[in-house]
Amino acid sequence: MSKKTRDEFSREKAYEREVAILAFTERIVELMQEQGLKRSDLAKAMGVTKPAITKLLDGANFTFETACALALAVNGHFVPEVRSEALLSLHEPADESAAMSGAQIYQFPERDNLLRTSEAMDELFEAGVAYA
Repeated sequence: MSKKTRDEFSREKAYEREVAILAFTERIVELMQEQGLKRSDLAKAMGVTKPAITKLLDGANFTFETACALALAVNGHFVPEVRSEALLSLHEPADESAAMSGAQIYQFPERDNLLRTSEAMDELFEAGVAYA
């Protein structure tokens, strides 16, 4: 890895952030469509206004807290992930935005079951989600 100037690092960091937010919000919209959910449904679930949902889906005020809330509102779970350059080059992504994303959303059939069995964790590991 070559040494980067502070400006180069700052630009790359901003780009990575925007790509990750875009991939995440696109996945939220896909799950909304799959489940027939509207922005008003998410607003009600999260206890915010419909315009607030629009802003969140546009990437405004994006935090891990809002990512978790959005994921739960579409019956999913927010799972942040960091991949090394070497790992990214070994795996071809389903789509380019997913490869650049630092986070994924996984849906579990039993949302209220917070304790996952070791079998379910094994399935996630096999799907490429590593846990320390």
